[in-house]
Parts: sequence; structure tokens; C-alpha cells
Amino acid sequence: MALGSRCKLMNVKINLNLKTPEQIIKEKGLEPGGKVQLALADALVAYGDKRTPMQEGNLINSVKFALSGGQEIYYPGPYARYLWYGVKMEGKPPKHPVLQPDFDRDPNSSGELQFQGGPIRGKYWLMRTWQDDGNKILHEIAEMIGGKVK
Repeated sequence: MALGSRCKLMNVKINLNLKTPEQIIKEKGLEPGGKVQLALADALVAYGDKRTPMQEGNLINSVKFALSGGQEIYYPGPYARYLWYGVKMEGKPPKHPVLQPDFDRDPNSSGELQFQGGPIRGKYWLMRTWQDDGNKILHEIAEMIGGKVK
């Protein structure tokens, strides 16, 4: 007896209701300015607090997320830019770093700042935070959305 004579053919109908990539991106909060981007910026700032220059805590307490949803991290105040570059304030204060990003003082000029709590606290604190703790931050964000870091 042939194998084909024992098998019955069945008609099978399968309906797949798949979400569009846009729906999945929005559902996971991955759109620009979404919950993941804001959480990433917030985590970077939180991890960076221990590296942020601090005398009275004004800089740490003044951080803002500009351009909707953490696309830019902004520290307001006329001295924040000088602290970022680690140089003494001389001349005119720098302009608003988001709206007018030009800096009128050469960051390589003499007059380096000496930070209390250095060398941990000091210039380029968020860049150093990302270098030191970026992997931890990525793992936290991946866990938050149900993913993993490769």
C-alpha cells in the first residue's frame, strides 16, 4: 500500500494579525522622544551625578531635557559651559548651548579648573559616565523594554 493512499489532504487557513513596525516601535516606547529615550537620558544623568561638578548642588539640581523627551541634556546657568570644559570663567558668559551652541572661549586655554571631589568630579562628566557606566545603563534600558544587549 502506498503512503499517499493512506493520507487525507486537509485545507488549513491561517490568519496572522501582525503589528506594523511603527506600532511595535510606539508600543515599546522606541520612537524619538519616547519613554526609552527619556529613560536613557535620565539614567545617564543619574549615573553622572557622582561625576558632576558640585559645590552647592545647583548644577546637578538644574538639569533639563531639551527638545522633547531627552533628545538633549541641558544644564542651564552661565557657568555650566565653563564647568563642562573645565576652564575658568573669563569674558562674556557663553551663549545658550542648545539654541546658540558657539562657545566664545577656547576650551584649551590656560586656566584649568580644580574640582572639589576630583578626579571623579570634573569636566566632561556625562561623556565619562557613558564610558564607565554605559553598559550598565544599556542593560537597565534593555530590561525595561524586555530586550537584551548584544
